Amino acid sequence: MFNFGVLLLNKMYLGIDGCKYGWICAQLKNEAISLKLIKHINEVKNLNSKLIFIDIPIGLGDQFNTRTVDFKLRKLLSKKRKSSVFTPPIREALEAPTYQLGNQINKSISGKGISIQAWNIGHKIKEVNQFLSQSHLYQKKMSESHPELCFELLNNSPLHHSKKTLLGMEERIRIINNYINISFKEIKDFAKECKSDRAKMDDIIDAVVLSLSAMRWEMSGKRQITQEIGKDTLKIPFNIKY
Repeated sequence: MFNFGVLLLNKMYLGIDGCKYGWICAQLKNEAISLKLIKHINEVKNLNSKLIFIDIPIGLGDQFNTRTVDFKLRKLLSKKRKSSVFTPPIREALEAPTYQLGNQINKSISGKGISIQAWNIGHKIKEVNQFLSQSHLYQKKMSESHPELCFELLNNSPLHHSKKTLLGMEERIRIINNYINISFKEIKDFAKECKSDRAKMDDIIDAVVLSLSAMRWEMSGKRQITQEIGKDTLKIPFNIKY
């Protein structure tokens, strides 16, 4: 099991992943994980967290700045997991009312289209970046992270199975349990409480690994992906921590 150390005692670390309802929050304090849902990202203000890792793009490209951290992230991932990284829409495209128009705007400014996956979470990307643009405190507390990269780091090698499969979920829980204790049943029960369509098991597991990675980052990590242009137009940092 992981040695937490005196300095980390009684501090809360938060991992967040998006879901149909809103946001899954995994709160890690000492060796205990608690799970909850929040509807809006600004509700993190009610959670007393030292550091927050969230699986959502933070810092957006636009007509003035280019986001390049996604290219660096792909290089760090194993071959099978590179497809888990997508480049988010630029800021102007997120304001478009339809995918077709947003895709057109993105192509005209950046030269690249938007994947439907990226478009479908565009409202969440916009929500988080608007929140951070209004809160300098949470720009320091909340950082973009990537669950698959966190898992590969914790495992010291690529994972064998997709996170969407039963084998993949079991594999990831085994990795987490090398550091903290949480059972497959606990995650399954929480998903049932959330009526399953609101929060899926693989997303809950992702939130848990992000909370663990946030704690490890403060204690012994400081691993991060940055780029030459350090902040976007709204002064939000381009920075992926893991």
